[in-house]
Amino acid sequence: MDGTGLFKGVERYNVLSQRASLSAVQARDMHGFWACLLRKMQWPLPPKRMDSAVVEALLVEDAPKTLRCLATETVSLITLARMLHDEDKAKRKEFYKELYAEQQEENSAPFFDDSLEGI
Repeated sequence: MDGTGLFKGVERYNVLSQRASLSAVQARDMHGFWACLLRKMQWPLPPKRMDSAVVEALLVEDAPKTLRCLATETVSLITLARMLHDEDKAKRKEFYKELYAEQQEENSAPFFDDSLEGI
């Protein structure tokens, strides 16, 4: 997939870099950074299944240093994140392929659990 929403292709990385840097400068803490970035990128709230990963990312040991890095080294961070994402892509594809096959065997609907149960 080549991006979704307002920005696609290489332009999405340029926009992300600019808005992440600005969000880091404007935020007082990691929670503020995340909230600001979601607003600036016009992203919806991530699915519930991502909550633990988001919270883990926000609970960094040295938030001021992390925000400084996000503000000044954004392009490098996005490059590294894109590389790690691509490396992990094959594993995710295989996982969801197997999961979908299991569900088909059980004659159930495709996997998508984004309920608000438990909130």
